Amino acid sequence: MRCFVDTTIPGAPVFTFVPSADFQGIFRNWQLEDERRYFQNLGAPTSGSPYLTTSDDQYINQASTTAEYTADYILFYPHHQAGVPTEVRGYMHLYLQTDGQHGWSIYRWEDTRTTTDSTWSYLKAHF
Repeated sequence: MRCFVDTTIPGAPVFTFVPSADFQGIFRNWQLEDERRYFQNLGAPTSGSPYLTTSDDQYINQASTTAEYTADYILFYPHHQAGVPTEVRGYMHLYLQTDGQHGWSIYRWEDTRTTTDSTWSYLKAHF
């Protein structure tokens, strides 16, 4: 959660998650508290180690206080819910701003399907 924008700071942007196209309605009012619940519901890994692999990483429109990061991703998370894939893949477009402590925080996250596989949006929708 520390990677996301602190919306309690005056003037901070509102966090926005834009899911892959097949999940637009589910995430219409998605906020940081929904992100927190997703992570909590996901739970501890059942076996093995989770991993996130990115490829074709790019920083675009980088300025002193804002940047955009794009990458294809593969996320593996050995969760406990039957019938939901443990590996998802897609394309992420993250919008970042400086967080006032010499770090960066995400204020907008766009998730896009790149193959017929499930996306991170799919995983969030089920947890």
